[in-house]
Amino acid sequence: MKRKQKIQQVDAIICSDLHLTEQTPECRLDDYIETQRNKLIFISDLQKQYKCPVLCAGDIFDHWKPSPWLISFALQYLPDELIAIPGQHDLPQHNLDLIEKSGFYALIQGRKIKTDFWNSRHLKLNTHDIYTVPFGIQIPKAKYQNNNILMLHQLTWQKEPWPGADPKGNARALLKNNPDFDLIITGDNHQAFTEEYKGRLLINPGSMLRKTADQIDFKPRVYLWDAESNTAEPVYLPIEPGVVSRRHIEVKEERKNRLDAFINIIKSEEFEIGVSFEETVRKVLDTRNINQTIKAKVLEALDS
Repeated sequence: MKRKQKIQQVDAIICSDLHLTEQTPECRLDDYIETQRNKLIFISDLQKQYKCPVLCAGDIFDHWKPSPWLISFALQYLPDELIAIPGQHDLPQHNLDLIEKSGFYALIQGRKIKTDFWNSRHLKLNTHDIYTVPFGIQIPKAKYQNNNILMLHQLTWQKEPWPGADPKGNARALLKNNPDFDLIITGDNHQAFTEEYKGRLLINPGSMLRKTADQIDFKPRVYLWDAESNTAEPVYLPIEPGVVSRRHIEVKEERKNRLDAFINIIKSEEFEIGVSFEETVRKVLDTRNINQTIKAKVLEALDS
């Protein structure tokens, strides 16, 4: 097994998929606004500690049209020296041509985000050129063969997420097919991983927050990157125990099971000639021990 080299200095902090929102996900039991604030403060403190830029590979916002309050929140708490690209959630109709309508563009105009992708130009990070590629845009050809960073919002994976998934999303293939880039940073996949190939590195930071119940065991993180060695190490964001729940899924499953049981009861009833389906349903409701919630829903549907 290759021994991982410990980074000697921090030239960039790497993150992705912040998905800032005012809406609390179904699975969350905490004050979600406060949780987002704390995560951003943690990343901002890292940026101040290492005095380096933060590179974010897309989806700053959960929806392209955030409220004025959420834009103000982002302006206040996003880290300084932020270089970012828009993901599909940042773009109206997932269309880069409409970016001027978005909250992401408001952050550009407010000088909170630094990016340059309109003319396929690139930004500088010390001796490296950064190529910022938004969602839906093809990877450009690097101007020089060395010291290039690619920021890309494209679903990237190590293990095929479903049969027949687009092979261009394979992390190893992405490195092989783009040899001019020493570092590739990808967003969209909310799981975190790194991939290495011939001294070049791909980092998929994963999401800043756990938005779904299947992420209950996920550890959100950012990566510290050392340009000289082209190595990175994770810094795990603080999380509170017990704030992600599967209860909403269990409730839905229980409700579905009760409905399925009720439908089976209806199917098992013998219809009398001349008796309508509605009358049969009401008969079942009156004569069987039916869950009151299900009964109320069925009666509401019959009376509508």
